[in-house]
Amino acid sequence: MAKVVDLENARWARSISFDLTALAKNAAIIKGKMVNFRNDLKRRLIVTASPGEFKMFLSGLFSEAIFKHPSLISRESLLCGIYFAQVLTQFLFEKPKSWWAIDYLLEHAEATAKNKRTNALKCGGDLCFLVCAVYPERANIRAMTLRDYQAMGIGLFQRHHTVSGVEISYYMSKQFSNMANIVYGHILPELQGVR
Repeated sequence: MAKVVDLENARWARSISFDLTALAKNAAIIKGKMVNFRNDLKRRLIVTASPGEFKMFLSGLFSEAIFKHPSLISRESLLCGIYFAQVLTQFLFEKPKSWWAIDYLLEHAEATAKNKRTNALKCGGDLCFLVCAVYPERANIRAMTLRDYQAMGIGLFQRHHTVSGVEISYYMSKQFSNMANIVYGHILPELQGVR
């Protein structure tokens, strides 16, 4: 079974290999498991999944989508897929503090503790990504557009990387649009049972 990596707390390149070969191998293993028991897994996971099971399921769907488009196979894309699975799983099992990206910018500006400031940037980037990838209909509220959320999400991830040095935020800022398109075009239809 593939390793589930806590990307937020991992120190890159310490004990886990994040090279493209290892990531692609793990993604292929997860993808293979998805093919073997997709429908039963879907029914069972959507209804009764633990967060870990659901995260693994999403990682498999993402790996499958990446492998359908060989030009997207890269270390960064596969890491972003793992991160997306973590973010969406967390969102499904915990309600976000706010649905408004601007609230996270305000929280960042008003917080005095460094960890709260950096967490606000990360949460804001995550929310913008979810709006662009999963809930684009929410983008046209409060005089915002989908492009505004995209630009804001990219900026929040860039700023989070600058402040915290977390590598996945850099990749998310660079791969934001591609990742949102993969989620919206390939993963959501799969979750909805459209094939």
